[in-house]
Amino acid sequence: MQSQRGFLAGTGLMMLLSMGACASGTGPGKPTTPAPPAVRLEVGTQTTLSAGANALLPDGSRLTYQGIVNDSRCKPGVQCVWAGDAEARFTHTTRAGTSEIFSIHTELQPRTKTLGATTLHLRGVDWQTPPVVTIELK
Repeated sequence: MQSQRGFLAGTGLMMLLSMGACASGTGPGKPTTPAPPAVRLEVGTQTTLSAGANALLPDGSRLTYQGIVNDSRCKPGVQCVWAGDAEARFTHTTRAGTSEIFSIHTELQPRTKTLGATTLHLRGVDWQTPPVVTIELK
């Protein structure tokens, strides 16, 4: 009786470990998708970024577009009293490794963010899902 319990417990443990290995999504034969290379931002040039995309600023710092966190814009083809506003969230990481999360807007303030010697402008948010932003450094 004791050996039968040990056998059942061991079998149950093996099943749990096997299921965990299958669910983890890692291991031999599972390719990892490398992150796309960071886009280089240039002063005076408009650039589009998808959610999760990274960009390198001229000073060597990094900008990551997190996504749209609020969107009250009037949809195309609809007549609205107010155009609405979209709020885009970013993370700025300096070369020293200090990070700051901030938002800029299409209509409300702030519409720009100073990042070192440059200023980031939100030029537009498209209607894709998830939305792509157009930004410009000045």
